[in-house]
Amino acid sequence: MRRLLLMLLLPLAFLLPACAYTSPVPLGDPASAPLDEALVGDWVGKAEEGGPGDSATIRVRRFNQHEYLVEWNLWECQAYRPPQFHDRRLRAFITAIDSVRFLSIQDIQGDTAYWLARYTASASELRLRFIGDHSDGGGLGKTYDTPLALRAAVRAKLNDKKLYTEEVVLVRPTAARLTVR
Repeated sequence: MRRLLLMLLLPLAFLLPACAYTSPVPLGDPASAPLDEALVGDWVGKAEEGGPGDSATIRVRRFNQHEYLVEWNLWECQAYRPPQFHDRRLRAFITAIDSVRFLSIQDIQGDTAYWLARYTASASELRLRFIGDHSDGGGLGKTYDTPLALRAAVRAKLNDKKLYTEEVVLVRPTAARLTVR
């Protein structure tokens, strides 16, 4: 249960600053971003074998020709408070570095920073690895002022496993697993 909750909370960088890197600029220009139809639809957190049921739902919808609207429903955990359920509204768009696809993800209800996630998507599974904000030499280590500089820094560490957080795995819900909250 603890591991599942950790995997589902990684994107909440404003609550867990040691996990995900935030950037004042995205990796690319949303006006030229391609769409990936494999992202569109509903996703749920993949429960561990013998673990609890799903505790997160993500709905990805096409917003325009280049961007997605993402409704990310997660449990928020803070010290000294019981977990609380929150709906997040995010915008996301794709940037490719070499042949690797990334999402630049921004909260449209407040914070203007971007979270950056490497992803792969199929008809049944979505895998995300956020760029980490690690103090142990991983992550990017500094803030970049332009998308070009940010892309160059990510490209330089593209295959370095220390750049990323643990993988978040989401699957398509089945009728039996889909719950309405």
